[in-house]
Amino acid sequence: MTTWEDYRNGFAISSTELWLGNEHVHVMTTAGKTYTLRIELTSYDGERRIAEYEDFELDSEMNNYRLHLGGYMERSDAGYKTEPKDAQSFLYAALP
Repeated sequence: MTTWEDYRNGFAISSTELWLGNEHVHVMTTAGKTYTLRIELTSYDGERRIAEYEDFELDSEMNNYRLHLGGYMERSDAGYKTEPKDAQSFLYAALP
């Protein structure tokens, strides 16, 4: 079972599936630079889609690593354009 500490510090499921760790992402995204979040999705039948958001940031552990997303980039084709309140719901729904 994956624990809160695992999500905070990072872990590997295999040599190709890695979770960097929420604390590392928080430090990186709050250091004064702007980052783009790219999510690559692959369906069971091999169809690939992407969702990209300009400017994203992850809050600290004190704020439960709340996700903040900027604008949905036009080149994205995943079809999931969020509003800020939707991003929080999406994040919490994805947690174990």
